[in-house]
Amino acid sequence: MRSDHPLTRAVRVGVTAVEEWVPSLLLLGITLLVAYGVLARYVLGQPVAFINELAVLVAAWVVLLGAAAATRRRMHVGIDALIARLTGRPRAAADAVMSLAVFVGVGVLAYLSVEFVLHARGDLFVLGISKKWLYASLPVGLCLMTLHLGTQAFGAVRGLWTGEYSVTASLQAQSDMSAESRGAGADTAAGLDIRSETTNR
Repeated sequence: MRSDHPLTRAVRVGVTAVEEWVPSLLLLGITLLVAYGVLARYVLGQPVAFINELAVLVAAWVVLLGAAAATRRRMHVGIDALIARLTGRPRAAADAVMSLAVFVGVGVLAYLSVEFVLHARGDLFVLGISKKWLYASLPVGLCLMTLHLGTQAFGAVRGLWTGEYSVTASLQAQSDMSAESRGAGADTAAGLDIRSETTNR
């Protein structure tokens, strides 16, 4: 069982809140705002000009923060039909190589995105705010992804050293997933088992 330092726990809770709650609230807000925009345009006859730009701005933040949350849950795209069968040091070695490779790639993109935002010019036409507010979603999301990938790579390397990766790191990754995801997976597995038994009879 892990004994987290209070500061580490607070950082983890804060990052989770940013990645989970902020996109949810932004998505809810922009949905209501777009609905009002449709109502204002087609019912009231008074279109709201800034809604389109604001929707694009919010969508960028929702996508990048959502990508960071998916990375933290190890839900990024991958083909693990073979790797999922590995345990112990072989699994740790495979995860370490993949995590480090993606960590380097995303880290480079995060650095380039910071440079891009620092040199960005111009304002959004209707809202009148700097385009940096739109482009800033890139470095924030990519830096969070880099943080998670670095943590996962460290866990895999530590598992490679101890040889207990299948017991610790893999279970830790599974426990980080939402209850809904676990429930959906269990229901799917149960359904496959039922169909398999029916076919064999």
